Amino acid sequence: MHTKTGGGRAAHALAPRGVEGETTRGDVFRALHEIGVAIGGVLDPPELAHLVADRARELLHAGGAGLYVTDDSGQFLTPLHSSDAEPTALEPSIPLGEGAAGQAFLRGEPVEVTDYAAWPHGGTWARAHGVAAALAVPLQVAEHRIGALSVRTYTPRTWSEEDVQTLTLLAAQVAPVLEAARFHQQAERRTRELEALYGAEASLHRSLRTEGVFEALVDVATDVLHSDKTTVLIWDDRHEALIVGAARGFSPAALARMRHGPGEGITWLVATQGQPIAVQDAAADPRVVHAVTDLEGICSLLHVPIVRSGEVLGVFAINYCHPHVFAGNEERVLLALAQRAALALDNAELFERERLSRERLEVALEAGRMGTWDWNARSNTVTWSPQLEAIHGLLPGTFAGTFDAYLSDVHPEDLERVRATIADSLWSGEHHLEYRIVWPDHSVHWVEARGRLLRDGSGEPMGLCGVCLDVTDRKLAEQERTRLMQSERAALRAKTALEERQKLARELHDSVSQALYGIALGTQTALDVLARDPDVTAADDALGYVLELAESGLAEMRSLIFELRPESLQAEGLIAAIERNAAAARSRHNLQVAIQLCPEPDLTLAAKEAVYRIAQEALHNTVRHARAKTVSIRLDPDDGGVVLEVVDDGVGFDPDQPYPGHLGLVSMRERVAELGGELIIRSRPGDGTRVYMRIPTGVDAAQ
Repeated sequence: MHTKTGGGRAAHALAPRGVEGETTRGDVFRALHEIGVAIGGVLDPPELAHLVADRARELLHAGGAGLYVTDDSGQFLTPLHSSDAEPTALEPSIPLGEGAAGQAFLRGEPVEVTDYAAWPHGGTWARAHGVAAALAVPLQVAEHRIGALSVRTYTPRTWSEEDVQTLTLLAAQVAPVLEAARFHQQAERRTRELEALYGAEASLHRSLRTEGVFEALVDVATDVLHSDKTTVLIWDDRHEALIVGAARGFSPAALARMRHGPGEGITWLVATQGQPIAVQDAAADPRVVHAVTDLEGICSLLHVPIVRSGEVLGVFAINYCHPHVFAGNEERVLLALAQRAALALDNAELFERERLSRERLEVALEAGRMGTWDWNARSNTVTWSPQLEAIHGLLPGTFAGTFDAYLSDVHPEDLERVRATIADSLWSGEHHLEYRIVWPDHSVHWVEARGRLLRDGSGEPMGLCGVCLDVTDRKLAEQERTRLMQSERAALRAKTALEERQKLARELHDSVSQALYGIALGTQTALDVLARDPDVTAADDALGYVLELAESGLAEMRSLIFELRPESLQAEGLIAAIERNAAAARSRHNLQVAIQLCPEPDLTLAAKEAVYRIAQEALHNTVRHARAKTVSIRLDPDDGGVVLEVVDDGVGFDPDQPYPGHLGLVSMRERVAELGGELIIRSRPGDGTRVYMRIPTGVDAAQ
């Protein structure tokens, strides 16, 4: 289920793509394969996003594309990569729900926009840059959305189901790995931050819970400053009142009354002004909440703010049940403790985010069928994550933990290659390898490993660490795609060969057979004339007609024999072959054929045959379908290549429409593609046809 906006599919006609703009299933498969190969670099999300966005723009023939992820606030989508075919201003972060990407993320389904100007959710940047249509799908891992993938056009465009499926496939391919990479980076960053906090006071850092920090704070203050009663009051969830975060020495009745709203007590003043307040005589100070101090017998008190990044998080207070004169050291100690408490709170919150990140990383690793590994070459120990044990068909905790145990899982045919690659990685610093493993049940699976070198303090190599992906399904899919493509190619070649044989049979019947019949008839006529009247004038006319037919039949036969024996190109050349084909068309179909041919081009024999076949097919289509009077054939050298152009004045056709059963255009495109060239067919009903082909020199056609 997905959302379509801006009118139905009839709102705008699809922009013509032409021959060069067609996207095939093979294009999608190749893009998915390229992304799958690149997925090993999961520690660099921007690079992966660059590849996916570019492939999305190319496959969907869009003007631009972007891959977006949520920021730390969870309120915006930030472009991890955004690019257009033509340079544009940098795309900013967008609020959730804005634009096609924001709507796809918010709804959790594809969003199609065919009329961006009339769409109520259009983004400011997109409208300012003239976006006319857009398609976006969410990036999702299990039930967790992490961003969106979007393409855009600057001309009206509707989106097909194939477009939606293609973009969804790209998003599904990259989402788990992108999520894992992001969480891996976050985990590394937060681990470093945690290590920097471990040197703080043990009493405040004993607990990594927010509540534990507050409890440690009141304990330390009570012990260090010998206070009778101590509290930490913090803002409630709505930031409207201060409530108890931790307390020592207070009765339950007093704690029940400790909720300070606007203007209530010393606590509110300290929280809003951000400055310490000391009160030596609580009973005489009108700012004090006497309902609490009188109940608890408090005589003197000191409140200081707990400040983090310029923001007051709460109020730290010590209370004495006997008159106490504050000499200044209490305030300094209390402020120092409050500052350390702020750091400890950072630590606690960081730990909580780290815990959540690790849990989400575990989910991403499992969803992406990915595991982590670490090899210490000096101790010969190998550490696998539980996910990697599962990838190797092992139960958690059953891996032996040695390099030899790892090698024992490698397929025997890949073992030497694995050893050699690991040895090279210790010096190159990068590790990338695809190989087979054998499970305990003897089944064979494919994995892809990527890693980096670990060095000791002196810079010497000490091992490798990285990630490993289960790519069995991808490998099986690649093998199946290869098999299907080979089968399709073989079937197409067989159909093409059958059609060419049938065409030769028709042409033998239509041309050479008729010529031979005419020769026989003309000869008989000459004999009859000579039998009746020895006047040679009438016989000369009949014999001249016979000679003309014989010459035409000879030209036809030579052309057809050349089609059956294309190796004649090596002896006679491409130019002679095209001239012969043109001569046959003139004599056979009474067609005016103009030729403009360069000297023999520097092409391989296979490439010459391909060029000849394309010229032959173009001329054949003109004769058979165009009802043309004239046709021109031009072959010229180009910068580093050769250009063939065949133009007729026939009835024309729509080259974007399929013609089932007609394999000529398909064959021409395949031949040009094998040569790494370019084929353009321009035509429309009533306006003739132009076939333009350019191939580089020095290439060979695939056999």
